[in-house]
Amino acid sequence: MSKRLPPLKTLHTFLVTAEHLNFTRAAEQLHLTQGAVSRQISNLEDYLGYTLFSRQARGLAMTREGEAILPGLQQAFELISTTLQPRASASDALLNIKLPTCAMRWFMPRLQRFQEQYPEQQFAVATTIDHGVQFDQENFAAAVLYCRQPPKGVEAVQLFREHMTPVCIPSLIRPAQPLLQTSDLLHYPLLHPSRDQHDWRQWLLQFNGPALSPARSYQFDTLDLAINAALQGMGVTMGDRTLVEEELQRGTLITPFPDSWMETGFSYYLVYPARHRSQLQPLARWLTDR
Repeated sequence: MSKRLPPLKTLHTFLVTAEHLNFTRAAEQLHLTQGAVSRQISNLEDYLGYTLFSRQARGLAMTREGEAILPGLQQAFELISTTLQPRASASDALLNIKLPTCAMRWFMPRLQRFQEQYPEQQFAVATTIDHGVQFDQENFAAAVLYCRQPPKGVEAVQLFREHMTPVCIPSLIRPAQPLLQTSDLLHYPLLHPSRDQHDWRQWLLQFNGPALSPARSYQFDTLDLAINAALQGMGVTMGDRTLVEEELQRGTLITPFPDSWMETGFSYYLVYPARHRSQLQPLARWLTDR
């Protein structure tokens, strides 16, 4: 008799852990404790007779054996997902897209113009502050992801790289206190697109700025919220060149330090499973050609 297969949930835990290479982040996505994820991986390793991950100082690294079984398991879960999907024609199916709120100001006008030219394909957009997607668990045909590298096992098209610099409305800058050098930022409220203040810290480090001790500061959960707060005159925020391009062209936002764009190493990607390639490729080509 053949050896009994491990539970599907254990194999899925392996796939999620392989994506994040971090037990804590995998546990958050799976709504489990870190210990439960670690035990499932340990049980799977006992079943297989070899280790799947090695622990590193900054997380996990996949072993050669883990990398060897990963593609087959991804294909298997993709096949299960495809089999269970309700059948619909490519022309009239409504495709759901998962979109982070920070990308709305760039993506939504372009999607609207695409649908005006190609009305035969309809899309529904769900916004989220989450920067991940699980196509085998969520009812999405595509997603826009903000990441350094897109996950394995999906079609991925790079939309644009992230370049950051401080932005604010022109009227925020007081004539008696101009923004001529980075130390002048200490006199203005800083708006943080994330609670860890990472964007500001990285930019100040790269451009020899002062430590973070401004007059006031405000923290937001998303870049979009911080940009909207800057448009209301609340302070200076980090802004991505592509996401605030229209505001910069209109002059509603300005860059006090125009030669200080920082490439963060992150990009925005349109990703989708191979089964939706024929439906999503026209949109992907249209987005990248403009």
